[in-house]
Amino acid sequence: MVVLPATKTRGGWLAAMGGMLFVFYKKYDLGNRLGLLFNKTYKKLIAATIVILLFGALMACLYNIRPASAFGRLLIWKVSANIIADYPIFGIGYDRFGQVYNRYQGEYFAEKDRDELEKYVAGNVTQAHNEYIENITELGIVGLILYLGIFYTIFRKTKPNNINKESYYNEESWMVNSAKASVISLVISSCFSYPLQILPIFINFAVILSFISSSKLNIYLIKKRFSKPNSIFLLTLLILTFYLFINEEQKKNKNYQRWNKILLYSQYQDYAEAIINCEYLYNDLKYSGHFLLNYGGILALNGEYSKAINVLNEAKKINSEPNLFILLANCYKELEEFDDAENNYLIAVNIIPHKLYPKYLLTILYIKNNKKADAIAIAGEIMQIKEKIPSSATKQIKEEIKSILK
Repeated sequence: MVVLPATKTRGGWLAAMGGMLFVFYKKYDLGNRLGLLFNKTYKKLIAATIVILLFGALMACLYNIRPASAFGRLLIWKVSANIIADYPIFGIGYDRFGQVYNRYQGEYFAEKDRDELEKYVAGNVTQAHNEYIENITELGIVGLILYLGIFYTIFRKTKPNNINKESYYNEESWMVNSAKASVISLVISSCFSYPLQILPIFINFAVILSFISSSKLNIYLIKKRFSKPNSIFLLTLLILTFYLFINEEQKKNKNYQRWNKILLYSQYQDYAEAIINCEYLYNDLKYSGHFLLNYGGILALNGEYSKAINVLNEAKKINSEPNLFILLANCYKELEEFDDAENNYLIAVNIIPHKLYPKYLLTILYIKNNKKADAIAIAGEIMQIKEKIPSSATKQIKEEIKSILK
């Protein structure tokens, strides 16, 4: 609590406040006390109005702490709404948000001229910074309902049965309420971040969930004895499953070790050896967008542009990083397929409109393809862009662009 204010993590502040309010609510029986205090309709309306105004003021204050960051989240959620509109029922598929989002962001900026602040805060997005929006994007309405159902069961009141009505602790014990307060903090934090995608937090959530579940008073025990053959079969199946899991994890670990070697070969410009290893890993890692991007990049560095294009076009199906489209455009440019190069540069430009490098490459392409008017138009945009972090590279780009405009 001492360190939290210094982090300027607004979601963390709200999460901590929500958890503490729940503890106070339960400890001091605030529900009944507030019910007695606001026992008239007009009192309830006044109280509700005050709460809404205070909440609005609090959100405004939190927004103004880092407005660019908050505006960036709003942009992500707005673009995510377009994905949800296209895949409302079952979503785009589990863990595919980062694979798809940037393409939609590019289409959003390509559709029409957008607000300059939106262009400035756009970035290479892999997370929605909101568990609920990411959930409905990936799994649709069906997935969101199931996800929210978990939290509903946590806070739903239950009636005791004959089995556990005398349990050591129940739903209203201080231990269970403390666990529920942790869940409330997690629920609030999930509105602004992705806590359940962080392994230690997810493990803590699973432990808390099991603890709360064991306190429920409507748990029914099912006693069933298995015959000896069935027990042996189940044990064998369990051992076999465990063996296959361990074997797969070992194979995955070896593949990633070889992938690290590929990166080293590439750094030392031993592209031939890197390509041999990429070919070896291809069947196992062909569904990894990052691997295909690396593989295509190495092929391009080795001058094998046609092969690189084939690999990078595969990567486009499961990866939407701006660098992928830049690399693909570079390969098309080397083969003098200028229309395809232009299309891919434009995708990269539209994904992150404030980036200088994609626009610089597009300008050079237009000059090479004798499209001087288009080159001057993009060059003018480059000169008007205010860099987030000025560097020697951005300075060099602008100096070269100045010479083009002369």
